Amino acid sequence: MIRTLLVGAGVFVDALCEGLEAQGHAVAVVVPLRKPSTGVTPYDLDTPAADLKVAAGVLGCPNLVIHVPAVPEGPTDVIDQTVEEWIAACEAPLDEAVAVVRSVQPLLAGRSPTGGGRLVWVLPTTALSGSAGFVATGAACEGIRALAKGTAKQWGADGATTSVLVVDPGVFFAGCQAPLTEGMRDPALASLGRVGDPVSDLAPLLDLLADPRAAFTTGGTIVADGGTWMAL
Repeated sequence: MIRTLLVGAGVFVDALCEGLEAQGHAVAVVVPLRKPSTGVTPYDLDTPAADLKVAAGVLGCPNLVIHVPAVPEGPTDVIDQTVEEWIAACEAPLDEAVAVVRSVQPLLAGRSPTGGGRLVWVLPTTALSGSAGFVATGAACEGIRALAKGTAKQWGADGATTSVLVVDPGVFFAGCQAPLTEGMRDPALASLGRVGDPVSDLAPLLDLLADPRAAFTTGGTIVADGGTWMAL
């Protein structure tokens, strides 16, 4: 059985949890400390360590850690953003990602003779394509993609791996209260003509990444958006 720590909160995370359990994973969800008003809050980089350690103690040493960073609930013009709003949208998600890296490295490194576990970040495709109103979010996501590459290099000797999975914004922002940029939820934009489902489309892909046979893949970005954005 694959043991998975899922770090995040919200409708999208709940759906991923459901899908992973349907794939046979034992899943423990760790909800980061975040302010309801902004969705995120800066905090000491060691804050998640205790919660992740407790979850891993209950679950067992994880094969897979998935981090879904918090992002703003709707578009904001970067010109009109206050410093606090920029920090909430850009700096805090990246800080949270760094905190997860620091916390899970001892859990993933050298898990078995065949290799360690995998850390996967799940991000919206706005990280790659850019989107009006989500400038800070795109900057944060690009920082996380760079973090995944550097971490993959650093963890390689321990057999631990990293990946970034980017998904359709209409899926990632499920449950969002504020309206999104025009067209972000339009299934016609996808080559497959539909918006992906976290349970049936994304969870099986995450399950594949947890398989030891995928261990030679590390540091890269995988796009799962039904063919909406194809230039990586």
